[in-house]
Amino acid sequence: MQILIVEDSPTLRAGMKAHVIGIGHTPFFAETGEQALQMIEVQQFDLVIMDVEMPGLDGFETTTLMREALGDRWVPIIFATSHTDDKSILAGIAAGGDDYLIKPVTRGFLQAKIMAMQRIAEMHHQLNLLNIQLEERSETDSLTNLLNRRAFNDKATQSLLEGRRHSKASSLIMLDVDHFKQYNDAYGHTEGDHCLKMIADSIKAVPRRESDIVARYGGEEFVVFLPETDQSGAITVSQSIIEAINAEQYPHRNSPTSNHVTVSIGIATTTMEVTESLEGLVRQADKNLYRAKNNGRNQLVFRDENSHKTILIADDNPTNLLLLTKIFQPLGNIVTTENASECLQMARELSPDLIMMDKDRGIIASERTSAELNNNLRTARIPIVYLSKEKDSDAKADDCLCIAIPLNGEKLRDQVELFLDRV
Repeated sequence: MQILIVEDSPTLRAGMKAHVIGIGHTPFFAETGEQALQMIEVQQFDLVIMDVEMPGLDGFETTTLMREALGDRWVPIIFATSHTDDKSILAGIAAGGDDYLIKPVTRGFLQAKIMAMQRIAEMHHQLNLLNIQLEERSETDSLTNLLNRRAFNDKATQSLLEGRRHSKASSLIMLDVDHFKQYNDAYGHTEGDHCLKMIADSIKAVPRRESDIVARYGGEEFVVFLPETDQSGAITVSQSIIEAINAEQYPHRNSPTSNHVTVSIGIATTTMEVTESLEGLVRQADKNLYRAKNNGRNQLVFRDENSHKTILIADDNPTNLLLLTKIFQPLGNIVTTENASECLQMARELSPDLIMMDKDRGIIASERTSAELNNNLRTARIPIVYLSKEKDSDAKADDCLCIAIPLNGEKLRDQVELFLDRV
């Protein structure tokens, strides 16, 4: 053991040195409490023997400060003193001491105390190891040995905050095993577990940094958080994951996509202009994952901040216009109008990616307005979304969508966003 002896008397230091070396341990010395505190910050000791009566900081004060400096690391501290009254002993224990030595100290008595402290220290060590193992298990998915969802959220949130402080982009990859229900139906849940382990191993095998965070998000979903990584970097990692999983050629006879297991991936990236919460990144990655599945699976879809659409909203109710503008602002550039003629003019001049109209109000969404849009070469191919109190059974064309309202803002935005992707 490395033993720090805090003692201001040269004679007692010499005696303690002989005892400690004779027992088979290594002594280190501090003559004052201040010196002991400096030493404990730069070197680790297995035991401290503390003189109570010292100039400057006494043993009790030094021990209190030492416990604060050590934090969660426990080091046994034994007081050496000639005072054996109850009050002194209680004061020492209250200050953070673990035991007492009575001066003058004999070698046999010192050896017995050290042996007792060694046993306690070993129990502390074993307890710490168990706590570490329990913490790791509480953060780990038992099937794949990746982080679980709770641990991922904690670590990724902290990493995202660090990226914000340093104005660095971060990316999130969300991937899902294609047709996994059909896989379980064909091969059974035991093989399904083996499949998920294979996916986890393939993700871990892709070259990555220590700071990257990989987790099983739930069921057959996995996530990868990439700090200080832009969209291009996230695409590269995603492509490598898809290639690694395809290279396994893990059979999947019930998959409509391929004869082997495949995955779909959605990517979301923060930008210098737009910083998002982890929840927002997950939501965006999940939307892109949904698009990847709708587009045929076994592929990735990423968010492009520069591909915002232009949406023309026509409604003669100013309150509705304000509400719709707020809902659809995240999708791109919003242009509004309150009358039919202006709607037609803006459509011809701007060629928006989408026109939204209130179908139940004759002023704007009349048949004549729609007909004029369809008859003009510049506006004929612009998709139209009609908002109506009732679903219109006739509005089923690929370039036309009728949404029954009311819908909450997020659902309405998601439905329109998916429609935009399709057209």
